This record gives sequence, C-alpha cells and structure tokens, in this order.
Amino acid sequence: MARTANVFARVEPEVKEQAEQVLDRLGIPMSNAVGMFLRQIVLQRGIPFEMKLPAYEEPVAYGSLTKEQFNAEIEKGMEDIRAGRVYSADEVEAEIKRTVHNPYTSMTEEEMLQRLEQSREASKKGNYRNADDVISDMRGKYGL
Repeated sequence: MARTANVFARVEPEVKEQAEQVLDRLGIPMSNAVGMFLRQIVLQRGIPFEMKLPAYEEPVAYGSLTKEQFNAEIEKGMEDIRAGRVYSADEVEAEIKRTVHNPYTSMTEEEMLQRLEQSREASKKGNYRNADDVISDMRGKYGL
C-alpha cells in the first residue's frame, strides 16, 4: 500500500458542501479530488488554472460626479431594484458578519467598566498596562 500524508485545510462550510455535491455526482471522493489537484500542481509546476482578480469598480464618490453622472448612477440603482437585484438588511448583515472577522465581542458598558477596574488593580501590581492606555484602546476598538 502506498504511503500517504494528511492534509488539513480550513474552508467555508458552504464551499465544502457545494464541492461535495459536485464530487458526489461525479463519483469522486473529496480526498481523491484533493490528490488530483495536488498532482496537477506538481505536473504543471503551478496552480492548474488561471488566477486573476475579478473586475472591480471603484466606488463612486458623490462629490466627483456631475449632475448627469449622479442621475445615471441613481438610474442604475433603480434598474437593479426593478430587476429584483436587491438584498434585505438581514442578508447584508449576515454577509458582513460572514466576511468580516471581528475577534472582539460586544460588551455592555457595565462589563467594560468592570474589566477596566480589574485592569487598574492589576496595573497597580505591575501586571498589566496602564488603565488609561486600555481605556484609549477600548474606545478606539468599540467606538466609545
């Protein structure tokens, strides 16, 4: 039996699920597909498909538009609405949460003050940074 090595990869659950559905229809186990991909990298001495950035339109700055350009942008938006190319606030919020990693959880003001007091006490013992520095950081991170 051939020797094997393990490969661990983190992928978005939706991507994994969609890939599994396609591979199931093709009758190819995920591990075989990954092996095929890696063999192609070796054979082609690079990624086995073209990689380029998607077309990107720079966001339009309102102040830089003429009245006609502004009206044209508004009309584009109206066309999207008429065509049903819209997202609910919940969908937008879910997408933002999915794509933006925020390691900080929200705190109530009471929780924040409690942590600051703990920090002051620890700072007096020389264990942590000065509480005023912590306050400044927290105001910046939490917009307080």
